[in-house]
Amino acid sequence: MNRRLALGPLSRASVGAVAGALLGGWLGLHHGAAFVVPDPLDPTRWSVLVPGLDENVVSQRGRGTQVVGGAIVLTPHVFHRSDVVLPRDARPIAALSVELAPDSGQLDVRLRSPGKIVEVQIRPDAWRSVPGAWTPHDGPVDVRIADGEARIGGVRAGLSGPASVELVAARERVRIRGVTLVDEAGEAFLVEDPGAAWEGRAPVGWGVILGALAGAGLAAAGGMGGLLVLAFPVAVALTPPGTWLALVERLYLVRTTPWALAQVVLAVAFVPMLVRLLARSGLAVPAERDHERDPRVLFAWVGVAALAAAFAGRVAGGPGWMFAPIGLGLLLAPLAFARAARVDAMGVLVRDVPAALAVGMFGWGVGLLGVAAWRMGLLVAGAGVLLRRAPRVAADAVFLLALALVPAAELAARSTWLDTAWDAARLDGDQSWTSPAPFWDGECGPAPRATVTFAGGSSTGGAYQFHDDPAAFYPSRVHARLCAEGRGIRTTNHGYGGRDSFTVSRSLPTILAAHRPAVVVAYLGVNDLLTQESPLTRAQREAIEAGRSAATRGLAAIGARSRLLTGVALLARPPLDPDAAVVSDVPLADAEANLRRMAAGTLAAGTWLVLLPEYTDPETRGRVSAYANMEARLAAELPGIVFLDTFAALAPFVPEGLLVDRNHLSRTGSERLGEVLAPILVGLLDAGPPPRAVSSASP
Repeated sequence: MNRRLALGPLSRASVGAVAGALLGGWLGLHHGAAFVVPDPLDPTRWSVLVPGLDENVVSQRGRGTQVVGGAIVLTPHVFHRSDVVLPRDARPIAALSVELAPDSGQLDVRLRSPGKIVEVQIRPDAWRSVPGAWTPHDGPVDVRIADGEARIGGVRAGLSGPASVELVAARERVRIRGVTLVDEAGEAFLVEDPGAAWEGRAPVGWGVILGALAGAGLAAAGGMGGLLVLAFPVAVALTPPGTWLALVERLYLVRTTPWALAQVVLAVAFVPMLVRLLARSGLAVPAERDHERDPRVLFAWVGVAALAAAFAGRVAGGPGWMFAPIGLGLLLAPLAFARAARVDAMGVLVRDVPAALAVGMFGWGVGLLGVAAWRMGLLVAGAGVLLRRAPRVAADAVFLLALALVPAAELAARSTWLDTAWDAARLDGDQSWTSPAPFWDGECGPAPRATVTFAGGSSTGGAYQFHDDPAAFYPSRVHARLCAEGRGIRTTNHGYGGRDSFTVSRSLPTILAAHRPAVVVAYLGVNDLLTQESPLTRAQREAIEAGRSAATRGLAAIGARSRLLTGVALLARPPLDPDAAVVSDVPLADAEANLRRMAAGTLAAGTWLVLLPEYTDPETRGRVSAYANMEARLAAELPGIVFLDTFAALAPFVPEGLLVDRNHLSRTGSERLGEVLAPILVGLLDAGPPPRAVSSASP
């Protein structure tokens, strides 16, 4: 006779715990790098040059250079910046060996000798000496230097002497498994093995603990549903680290690290499992009780709600004490539900403690989202029992909580830094269109004060390089020089990241009406030509928007006010296809039309317009030189326009480090631009309003 082996609940839980621990440990070992705070590269062995670091750059946590997952990870920064990694030991190298991980992006290796730079680009399966052709390879790439020549796989690349080495990830995320540097005496003076450093860092222990708990709980609950809910945390654990960084950038989570996002999502992935365990255990619903009104129960509920409200009012940010009456009502709502559903009110209160803790710890904004989510989980877990006891009450409660989740999520977003990160107007860079309020302004000297207004993108104002010092941008440096001459001046800086000639030309009438400036300075070019994110130009998108009905535009405006919908839209937008045809946001012809529009407006207002092409590094300069030529032509053709060739004006100061990256001015750059621009503005202020019939020449 066949006998089926039957396991009791304890035995099933034990088997599940062992199986879950094995699975969790394996996931932690092989896929745990995404959840671990990375280590910095050893500062005694490597020097990491971060462009703009001395310019008060906000720390790009999760980007830059770090060691995690058995590899040195180099990730490009925003604004086309990238760390430059070079050995502390500056002795010339005779050989170099680099091995990339299979999932690595392209690494640029720069070999510097006096008067010569050789760049070797390495991918996991190919390499090339720029600008040569790609050569397939497998394993480490070896570079040998001798007699003034670099040899990579037999290919020669000329040098002019002993070489130093720099490692750069200029385009995509790079993972380096190993680096070896050999000096001219044949000694390996730097050997980097990040895999050895990773040993013991993988979160195997956490994987075992979480896996054991999940396995024990699911084995006790049993069923195919257990395997389905287990799939959520497993899928999160298998997500590559680069995906978390992509999500951080895609959702503009500027204060969230990739590993923190991964940890939060992993925690959320366990929620369906918790709900299932509550449902199978029967703990989600308290005992049935047709009780009388007990004042002690009411006193307990009010006490817990009042205590949570007291702590919620102390949490900074979000709705404060004014929201307390509504919040208290929401906290006390389950008391009425308990009586209507004929269940033990004290039992409901015990199960509702996590909701009260959420309010007390996180405040009314985020806390109420926790309240709605926790109660919804309890209702779903206890749905079978509640629908039998009080179907109408249970259905109403689920419906109301489902409705409450959306406004609670919106309130939570507005109570955190997401209120700024998911501000649709800020993301579009259009907030200056509707308000003439400047990014920075200043006044000095006797009245009446002449106003000078600056407009432009991130080098003019509001960008990363001087995030805590708005007076470091070049408009304030000009202002300081004019003030030093004893002039009565008011300066308004309307610069902001992403602004271009399209947005400036559309907002300029409002700015002119509000400030009546004597001079408008426009520092433009890079955002016009080099921002390429759509197959349509800004002007074409404006025409499409103008063709929409008033109702459609109204609904879009309402949706843009929602932080939650903005976040969903950011997540749902289609990924950029690197092979898709895109155009400049503002092509040269459109830029000229925008500048002519600005010139007509300033001339009608009796205001001088000073055009400055954005100063860039030599590599980028060739791409924007046509913009400078166009501005010079307009200044020669139209009255009231003055052109300053920034490239020629700043040429004497090139060795001083005018940029922090490809196009953002450093403190020195802002100071020098202020130095060359101030005398021109003095001449324009002394000249009075511009002539209306003849072209102006630079003073």
